[in-house]
Amino acid sequence: MSDGELSKKETVELYHDALSALPYRHLIFSPKLDIEKFKKHLTMTYKGLLYALNSLRSPSEKFIKSKQVSLPDPVISKKLVISFQLDRKK
Repeated sequence: MSDGELSKKETVELYHDALSALPYRHLIFSPKLDIEKFKKHLTMTYKGLLYALNSLRSPSEKFIKSKQVSLPDPVISKKLVISFQLDRKK
């Protein structure tokens, strides 16, 4: 192994250090996430994005126009509103 290569253990430790630094990691992954599951997750996500990019088409202009709705102009009221704070601070 040359100086530029890392052992498998060192690589796994680097990944775990990088993952543990993510601020919202706990909302997505369990604390015991291993590197193989993480790689599988990334691979599946990548394949899903490629599928969406290559297979799914955007809706036609005709379809978009058929779904548009005309809204009336908003009526702006010129009434004043007064609010009172009734609780007392001690």
